[in-house]
Amino acid sequence: MSQYSSGFGLPQSVIFDVERTLRALCRKWFFVGTRGDIPQPRNYFNFQIFEDQYFLIHGTDGAIRCMVNRCSHQSARLLKADIGKCPASIVSPTISGPIT
Repeated sequence: MSQYSSGFGLPQSVIFDVERTLRALCRKWFFVGTRGDIPQPRNYFNFQIFEDQYFLIHGTDGAIRCMVNRCSHQSARLLKADIGKCPASIVSPTISGPIT
């Protein structure tokens, strides 16, 4: 890695070091929205942090939860619209038609 010199910009190797950026920002809180953004039960909105997609959802029990927006066995997006009201159950998309 290049040495940093006072009065000069950071070296390109530091600015574009994705692994360093991820380490610096992991285990941190990120503000993504408020209860006002999802005021009713089952309201949600999608957002992205780095390459990962998530959704914030207002549960029918009143709790606000953040979840990864992909099913665990197919890695398909669970909620495709940016904002909306989800069905009573969030179900993994199914494969339709023959697998080739």
